[in-house]
Amino acid sequence: MANEEIVRIFYEIADLLDLEGVRFKPEAYRRAARTLEQLPSEVRTLKDPQAIRALPGIGEALSLKIEEYRETGKVPYLDRLREKWPPGLLEIMRLEGVGPKTTRRFHQELGIADIAGLKAALEAGQLDHLAGFKARKVELLRRALSQAGTAGFPSGGGRRIPLPEAQRMADELMAAFRASGVPVDRLVYAGSLRRRREDVGDLDLLATTRGDPRSVMEAFLHLPPVREVRLSGETKTTVVLDGGLQVDLRVVAPEAFGAAWQYFTGSKDHNIRLRTLAQQKGWRINEYGLYRGEERTVAPTEEAVYAAVGFPWIPPEIRENQGEFEAALEGRLPRTVLPGDLRGELHIHAPASLGKEDLDPWVRQARGQKLRYLGFVFRPEDLAASAIRLEELRRRLPGVVGGVRILLALETSLRGPEKGPGAERTGADLWFARSGGPGGTAPPSPGPGVGGPKPDLLVHPEDGPFPPAGRTGGPAVELAVGHREVYLPPGARALAEGGATFLLSARPRLPEELRRLELVAGVGARHWVRADQVLNAREAPVDERHA
Repeated sequence: MANEEIVRIFYEIADLLDLEGVRFKPEAYRRAARTLEQLPSEVRTLKDPQAIRALPGIGEALSLKIEEYRETGKVPYLDRLREKWPPGLLEIMRLEGVGPKTTRRFHQELGIADIAGLKAALEAGQLDHLAGFKARKVELLRRALSQAGTAGFPSGGGRRIPLPEAQRMADELMAAFRASGVPVDRLVYAGSLRRRREDVGDLDLLATTRGDPRSVMEAFLHLPPVREVRLSGETKTTVVLDGGLQVDLRVVAPEAFGAAWQYFTGSKDHNIRLRTLAQQKGWRINEYGLYRGEERTVAPTEEAVYAAVGFPWIPPEIRENQGEFEAALEGRLPRTVLPGDLRGELHIHAPASLGKEDLDPWVRQARGQKLRYLGFVFRPEDLAASAIRLEELRRRLPGVVGGVRILLALETSLRGPEKGPGAERTGADLWFARSGGPGGTAPPSPGPGVGGPKPDLLVHPEDGPFPPAGRTGGPAVELAVGHREVYLPPGARALAEGGATFLLSARPRLPEELRRLELVAGVGARHWVRADQVLNAREAPVDERHA
């Protein structure tokens, strides 16, 4: 049973309960789903029912549903809920600005059962006579329907976009904001982008100003990427960008910045737990500050918020209520990897024709980011096609350019005709092994290093599952953020907690894509990877691996 299956079931149960108008239970199912999303291993591996019940937000009732699904492949409770409502109502409920209450009215008062029925009712003018549905609301609904299912990232449909894409949109928007000359003291992003979640639903921006917030909002509305304005207020504005991403900008006073940044970073489960702990100490926390009764204590920094509750500052990437509070209380919060820890990039695929002149732009970018080495990767089939051996490339290319060390790596498959390096490894500083191969799956055999040579790194987790890895002293495993998506080894957090060594890679195709190392460091931190576990956070990765 994959966690994704029971997660999908719990989210659907929550939506159907929302449709019924049930209170509290929908959020309980969503919290359980979020717990399973973050679980570093498959829930099926937890044989003891008590271990399942002990997971945050699960409890006895939901653990029984997990057991039901594990044993029968069904959750009868979901089947009973589905019998009450046409399946098309869930699609309507997820439209921008609709929600469960309005969807229920559509069905009960107009007999609408799906998107097609809603469109027909709109065209027939039936909604014009529905109480509370004024012309503006009808127009917004038409717009939501026109966006649903179109290209891009329509809002309100539960769709999320990959982290790298969201980061590029955020960078473009923030650059335009700063170039506009608006007098803001700070401009930062929050939400799932700051937590480095693998996908992002919308973008939360937070700004501080000592001037008039209205001038900030007015400038924001006219930035080049903004396509549509959905809400315009004095302290909050909501827009949609050209790519379809919704952005919420909030302007707060400098003295409230810490409380607001903590609050809007989330996650929801983390914040609920933090507020509960604060209440036990007599505090009330919201986005404006800390309160005892009606008396407010300002919180200009996040550290001030956590300190009031008796905790050290918790890195945003691990704020998921997945053990971070317990780790903080016991003094074992990991010193997670930071962008400044990375000393180089080791996974740059290069053509066999790579020459000294090709290295110069990479070196300039590396020096600008204070990187000390670059690793260029070659596959045997590419070398053979060019009738060149790696040792010839090693003689042709300098070992150091502009103070940046140039490393060469050979990448082979763990299956097929090139299971391990042969004579062609001569001249390689590192051996990469990818788990997939011609068949796209990993071999059922023991891992590398059993009865044969051991690679330095296991790469390309998207090609197929890794063989057993992650043991202290074993091959490093790759965690990467590419141009479009995030590539994680299975059970990344469990590997980190088990002492594995990681390669954090941006897999750059162009020199400027080395900047994505900042993003991959955040993803590593999200999975509790410590700086001392990162191969490319070391000053000399090759020497240490081969020591």
